[in-house]
Amino acid sequence: MDNSVGIFKNIENSDIILVPFGIDQSGVSRGLKQHELVASSSNPAVIGTKLRKCFDMIENKEYTPDDMKDVDIKRITGDKNEKTFTKRHLFQTVFLVKQKGFEFEPKTRNKQNNGYTGKGEVSEELHLSVSDEELGKAVLRTFEMCN
Repeated sequence: MDNSVGIFKNIENSDIILVPFGIDQSGVSRGLKQHELVASSSNPAVIGTKLRKCFDMIENKEYTPDDMKDVDIKRITGDKNEKTFTKRHLFQTVFLVKQKGFEFEPKTRNKQNNGYTGKGEVSEELHLSVSDEELGKAVLRTFEMCN
């Protein structure tokens, strides 16, 4: 199974939240409490560094079953409900495909505006050896395809 990190971008202030997904005891991918925050003023290399940090944590299984409980991204942002959160944030998923590299998948808000749906496409693929700056730039380019 490929490792993944969900990335949210606040459309009002451009802050970014990276949420790594770990695999639970049943083999199900679940969001982890160990999220990473990136301020809008940060350069792309910071985004890339934090994204790599998330993948390293997943790969090294630096999480426990408790880290998968009660993960509520809305609490981080102060949004009262899913609908408000979804209106204020773009979303993408980045996959780390073993022996291949990174794949970026833009998401679109669903019609009820209470969640996201995959667009069924990979916007970009990068080799594992890519620099942190190029990794961060790919995240930013993928957000341009989200809505």
